[in-house]
Amino acid sequence: MTKQNFSKTRLLAYFCSGLLCCFIWTEIVHAQTCDPIFAEVDGLVVAQIESAPLVDDWVLSSQWIPPVGHSTPPDPGSEYYVWNGPDLFSSPGSGILTYTINIQNPQLLTYNFRIRNYHGDPDSTEANDVFVSVKDAAGVIVNPSVCLPGDTHFGDEWIKVFSSTAHAWNWASSHECSGSSKHSAKYQLSQGTYTLRLSGRSHGFAMDRFHLYVNGHADAQNPDVAETLAPCDDPPPDPDDPTDDDLEDDSSSGGEDGEGDTSSTPQADSDTDSASLQDATQAIMTTQSCGTVTVPNGKSSKFETMLLFFLLVSLLFSLRRQYRS
Repeated sequence: MTKQNFSKTRLLAYFCSGLLCCFIWTEIVHAQTCDPIFAEVDGLVVAQIESAPLVDDWVLSSQWIPPVGHSTPPDPGSEYYVWNGPDLFSSPGSGILTYTINIQNPQLLTYNFRIRNYHGDPDSTEANDVFVSVKDAAGVIVNPSVCLPGDTHFGDEWIKVFSSTAHAWNWASSHECSGSSKHSAKYQLSQGTYTLRLSGRSHGFAMDRFHLYVNGHADAQNPDVAETLAPCDDPPPDPDDPTDDDLEDDSSSGGEDGEGDTSSTPQADSDTDSASLQDATQAIMTTQSCGTVTVPNGKSSKFETMLLFFLLVSLLFSLRRQYRS
């Protein structure tokens, strides 16, 4: 083999090795990460507060040092977030934690909204609240069902939710619709996707999880019940997206085309010259590349993964035979 051909062969070998590593990494990332969707299951939605990434002045419990005079929260059994920023009584929109919720039940039902919280200020009316906003898939504000037209905050994007119990983990959560209208937090929701957001309000307010539940649910305020996460690879259908009905057919036909294209990818053998190696490189780059690995619905099928792996291993062995020749 000439020095020039050997150099091109070695570069192609490096490229294939890198491609394989990129593909494996992509598989790992897609297998482990996705935007969480908290699905309603038999009238219950469960979300851990730490399922949303830390932003702004929210801190993990392990980083929280209570102010002098405040009681220290007992360990709730998991990490939790504490608002370590300033009091923002009139300025919602800072430190927004976002959660996507999918309600499965087609009926319009009333869901109690409860945050498992802790506040340790000596005054039980201080450091005890957070701003909450709920919108539907169209971005329309969902008013708390306990807030009525005429209330000061009816129609506001952000509503204060406060706890009246201090120095213990508790589920007390009430909407402040106006100065004189304060009620246990509730929303009326029907089938669809909603966005629930929490915004920092009072310094030192700690949150572990929140639940949305219909009356009488057995796990309504069970702090140990698991999150009701929808699978990463099976997002709920969007009733407003007409293309959802065609996804299965499209992915099936795409898979068949992919098989044909992949099986016809050229492979180098002992007689391959530098030109054919370049053709092989181009074909591989066209079929798969690190930045454009096709991952339908968040993952590749096992067959596609095995096929690509076999292709790359075969190509590497062919290059090895050419190098020895």
